Amino acid sequence: MSRVKRRRSLQSISILNLIDVIFVLLIFFMLTTTFKKNQSFDVNLPKSKASFKKDKKQDVTIFYQKNGEVVIVIGSKKPIATSFDELSKTLRSLNLNSYETIHVSADKDLSYGRIVMLMTALKSNGVSNISLDIQVDK
Repeated sequence: MSRVKRRRSLQSISILNLIDVIFVLLIFFMLTTTFKKNQSFDVNLPKSKASFKKDKKQDVTIFYQKNGEVVIVIGSKKPIATSFDELSKTLRSLNLNSYETIHVSADKDLSYGRIVMLMTALKSNGVSNISLDIQVDK
């Protein structure tokens, strides 16, 4: 009596379904993940060919825009936007004299007088060290 051997077919796992599931998960996580957006302000800095040493510890930056708006950024806190007329009151409430250096990024199209008025407002509120930011030509 001879036995007939049945040929077994090779079973394979279809990976197409697995690939589909992985792509759906990838798309889901890409769409639902929130990314931290950097704050940016439209300020055209004046250019210079000389480079200057900048402090590693930059605590406070004041952006003075061409439209007259002043934005104060303290570390990684939320930026504080104010008009130039309200600046003195805002500076008094922030107590900026405890910081070593205040960096001012003023638009290059602002008049010299407006920048001097900003620096005067800072000095009258106890700020002793002011640094003007520039854009270095390469």
